[in-house]
Amino acid sequence: MRLAAVLVIAAPSLAAAQAPGMYDPTQPLAPPGMTPPTGDTDEPPPAVLAPPSGVEPSFRAPSLTQVAPPPPPVLTPMALAAQRDSADDRAYGTSTALVVPDGKVDASLRAAPVDAIASVTAGLGSGLEISADAGAIFADEDGATSFGFGAKLALARRGTWAFALQGSYHQLGGDGEGDPLTLWSAGAVVSGCSGHECSMLLSLGGGFLKSGDDSDDTVPYVWGSMLLGTGGFRPILEGTIVSDGMLGFLGARMGGKTAALDLGIGILGGSGEGGALPVAALSVRP
Repeated sequence: MRLAAVLVIAAPSLAAAQAPGMYDPTQPLAPPGMTPPTGDTDEPPPAVLAPPSGVEPSFRAPSLTQVAPPPPPVLTPMALAAQRDSADDRAYGTSTALVVPDGKVDASLRAAPVDAIASVTAGLGSGLEISADAGAIFADEDGATSFGFGAKLALARRGTWAFALQGSYHQLGGDGEGDPLTLWSAGAVVSGCSGHECSMLLSLGGGFLKSGDDSDDTVPYVWGSMLLGTGGFRPILEGTIVSDGMLGFLGARMGGKTAALDLGIGILGGSGEGGALPVAALSVRP
C-alpha cells in the first residue's frame, strides 16, 4: 500500500522529467480526487502544410550560385563619335581617321550647282575600307566626267584619337577629244576627340598629289576639319589648301547613325579669284 502511494505521488514528477520534445501518448496520472491535466506540455508542434502542387512560395531565397549579368561596356569618346554618325569617316569633302565599320556599306552623294560626285564605301575589317566614286562637272560646256578608287587603313584607334593612312587613283576627262588626266594621291590623317562624349571631332591631314602625265611635279596638300556637337545638328568647318588654291566648307550635318545630310556653303579661293556656292551631301549607311 505504501509503495502504491509513493508511485502515485511520484508519477507527475516522472512525467514532467521526460526528455524535452518527447511526446508521451499515455494519459497522465493524478492522485485520487484530482483531475489529470488535459494535455501534455511536450506535444509536438503543429505540422506545417506543404504548399499546393504547382503553387510557388511567395518568397524564395536567391540562389547562391546565381551570377549577376556583366555591366554594359563603356564606350570611349572616339567610339561614340563613330556610333552616332553615318558619315563619321569624312567631314564634307575631306577624311577623318575613322573608317566604315566591318561589314558595313555606305553610299554618299555630294552635289553643287557646277558638279556632283557619288561614292560607295565598304568596311572590310581590320581597319580597312575601300571606296569607288564617279562624278561629273557641269560648268564645262561639253561636260567632263571622272571616276576613281580609294582605300583607307586605320593603323591606330585609342580612346580619344585615331590615325589612318589613305590613297586614291582618279581619272578625269577622257571624252575622246584628248587624253584623260590621271591623279594619284597618298596621305595620312589624325583625328582627336574633345570631352567624354566627343563634343568636337578635330581632324588634320596632308599628303601629295601626283599627275600621271609626263610632268614630274608633286603637289602637296593639307586639310583640317571640325565637327561640333553630339546631337542631330552639328556644325562643320573645313578647309583644304592645295598649292596656291584653297577649298572650304561651312555648314552643318543633320542626322544620325543611319543617314546624314550636310548642307552649307562651299568656298573657292586662290590666284586672285574666289567664290561661294551652296553645296549638299547625303550619306546612307543601312
